Amino acid sequence: MQDYFEKKRGKEFSLTFAKLEKISKHPISEAMRKDRNRWYRRKGVNTMPDAWEEEGFYIEKLDFEKEIVVFKRRVTGKAKLEVPKVLLEEEINVHVKEEIEHYLRWIVQAKGIGKGSRGA
Repeated sequence: MQDYFEKKRGKEFSLTFAKLEKISKHPISEAMRKDRNRWYRRKGVNTMPDAWEEEGFYIEKLDFEKEIVVFKRRVTGKAKLEVPKVLLEEEINVHVKEEIEHYLRWIVQAKGIGKGSRGA
């Protein structure tokens, strides 16, 4: 199953539960069909979500009624900067957003990133 996500190109795509079962060669459990938490990695448990999360995808939308899941590729740069999931998936206060953006602009300027240096 991980091979499928490894080869997947593009930033966003959707799969039906039936297509996901075909790709994984395993049925989606009843628990997974009802419990949103089962669609995310769980510590110490080898799960279906490991396949997409290892390849840089996260769930953008999960529709139990229509049995569709929308995957989105995490935005990373060459340095594989990891943005905490909460900042990408939940709404944050506009002042917090502005503070984060200000801080990132400061880092770019202070470290000379984008000016031929390696940001060291």
